[in-house]
Amino acid sequence: SPLTLITVLFPADRIQEAILTILLIKCALSGLTFGFYLHKHTKDLNKNKVILFATMYALSAYAITYQNNIMWLDGLFLLPILTYSIERLIKHGRCKLFIATLALMMMSHYYIGYMLCWYTLFCFFFTYFKEKKEDVNKLAEKNHFIKSFVRIGVSSALGIGMAAFVIAGAY
Repeated sequence: SPLTLITVLFPADRIQEAILTILLIKCALSGLTFGFYLHKHTKDLNKNKVILFATMYALSAYAITYQNNIMWLDGLFLLPILTYSIERLIKHGRCKLFIATLALMMMSHYYIGYMLCWYTLFCFFFTYFKEKKEDVNKLAEKNHFIKSFVRIGVSSALGIGMAAFVIAGAY
């Protein structure tokens, strides 16, 4: 995780404080990204409700349970960005954010990245079929489902390939 570089800022005898700082930053990022997702996804949502739900997400049972394995918490703050980028890819055909988010997740922790690849597949189908056809196909493309499926497949391969290149270069 890129956030592990924070440990460099602390002396060796203060490693517990460094880990606590990383944990607090990851929880804060979880709330921030979920608040961003709610803000972008939901119309006319009260700001107090956004803060409430973002806090509830950041302090969910998963976050509390895995605070001893802080490497697994990267997926928690990247998941709302991934979900938003999947929606953007389907509706507008934009894939840069999706590729970058997926690559970062795979680089941060391969196992959680692998699980979020499965999430991507399920989220794609759910997102595509839950909304009205005119809301999903804002580009007014013919064969929009097939084109969106190919876009997400190619974008996933690019994101995973970027992560594999970086991971292989590290060894």
